[in-house]
Amino acid sequence: MQEDSDNEPMNVDHTPVNMVVVDGIVMGLTHCAYGDCTSALGNAQGGVFCPVHEAEHGTKCHIKGCTNPKKVGTLACTNPGHQEQWSKNAFVILLWNLAK
Repeated sequence: MQEDSDNEPMNVDHTPVNMVVVDGIVMGLTHCAYGDCTSALGNAQGGVFCPVHEAEHGTKCHIKGCTNPKKVGTLACTNPGHQEQWSKNAFVILLWNLAK
């Protein structure tokens, strides 16, 4: 088991991953990320919610259960714990956005 920067044990799956970068083609899930919603995304090239949930939650923190407004430039609010979670995932999101 590996440790993260806080020396907390992390569960790490060592399954091989193949990555493919394709310009202009959306691959993967194209349904809303809110709860059990299976509606189509309002914006399949960067959005995570259907139009209904985008209107309700698009400006709020994307950490599950938080209803605070997002901090500009992130998908999390100003809560330090939420910003830490955002920072851990921001690199993956950056790579994903660069691949668009």
